[in-house]
Amino acid sequence: MSVDLFDADRAAVSPSVAAQRASTTIAEYEAAWAAFDAAEAERADLVAQYAVADDDTRLALLVTAQQLDAAQPFGPRVMDELRALDVQAAA
Repeated sequence: MSVDLFDADRAAVSPSVAAQRASTTIAEYEAAWAAFDAAEAERADLVAQYAVADDDTRLALLVTAQQLDAAQPFGPRVMDELRALDVQAAA
């Protein structure tokens, strides 16, 4: 049994993924997390604005939400959050 915590991870992934992990610096990880946190804050702000906006402003915010979702296809979907607000308001 290995004492290296990541040996199991390395054995479970392809050599190219292992090479990518080995070549990624801490600064790159920190930059990625900072970008993720900034995007989360932007999404939260958009949802908060949508909750109190009038119809015209909501339309503009929906366009912005679609652009955010298109830019990050694997992240949380802002459009889903906005639709959830509409469903709750209708209920």
